[in-house]
Amino acid sequence: MPRYWGPKLLPPCCRMALPPFWKDSVSRCLPGRADVVRRAVLTRPQGRNETLAAHLVQQDWQVLMLPAMTIESLDHVAWRAPADYDLVMFVSGNAARLYVEGMRQQAGEGWHWPSDTLAAMVGPGSADALRATGVLTSEARLLYPSDTREGLDSEALWRLLQPELEQLRRVLIVRGEQGRDWLAEQLRLRGIQVDLLPVYRRVPAAWTEAATETLQIWQREGLTVTWLLSSIESFRALHVRVMALGWEEWWRTCCFITTHPRITQSCLETLYAGARDCRRVVTSQPLDDSLLHAFLTARQAGTDNILQSRL
Repeated sequence: MPRYWGPKLLPPCCRMALPPFWKDSVSRCLPGRADVVRRAVLTRPQGRNETLAAHLVQQDWQVLMLPAMTIESLDHVAWRAPADYDLVMFVSGNAARLYVEGMRQQAGEGWHWPSDTLAAMVGPGSADALRATGVLTSEARLLYPSDTREGLDSEALWRLLQPELEQLRRVLIVRGEQGRDWLAEQLRLRGIQVDLLPVYRRVPAAWTEAATETLQIWQREGLTVTWLLSSIESFRALHVRVMALGWEEWWRTCCFITTHPRITQSCLETLYAGARDCRRVVTSQPLDDSLLHAFLTARQAGTDNILQSRL
């Protein structure tokens, strides 16, 4: 469920429930006082926005947590054991979590990851999700990009896989119903058998009445908002909703922080007539520290969403 953190529409009951540093943030923006106000909409799936939201609130941002997509696990998945593969690759933390849940239902709660099967993912967040399941033994091998300068995506993982390719015969990719096939295609070109295992689907998330009201106020007042976009699917879902509400002109005046150049390109093509560059759209690595830095330095990048406002 989307939640709004900030001084303007926060009900008294919710304000009392906030931790002390959030209460302090609210008290500094009481009605009748002019402040520099920055607004953010965090659209990652539920459960992945809270840490970044807390850090932004500490910096006096108003934050609306509004997941663009809901993750739904698929029924009747034909679970495939990792022991049958040389490599199992997880496209996301949700893929890792749901895969382990399915394997435990099939093999029992005592099931553990086989030491002979390499586990791979596109970043440390997905690796942490797999570790958190508790199925990895001390012998388990994990491979994932960790240098944000090199990127956290399939291309970066492909570079890391080069020394392993001669030992790979069968690879399982655990993913959603839809997704990129680039890595699978590269592996198949090397003569490696690749099986795809969809374990979840992404569907547009419903907006609560309170979240919609908050956005309506911001749109009606012409306030510039910084939106976090973490997938092309989430951007498209948000764009459909914005179009239906007649907010596209306002949306073009907003700022966007994306977590991959492909998302940036989709945003540019859709909102800015395919411009090759736009200072309102900034690309960041998907880690919370990197995203926080992107929000806080948006003005330096030209995405000035800092407005004087009397709340």
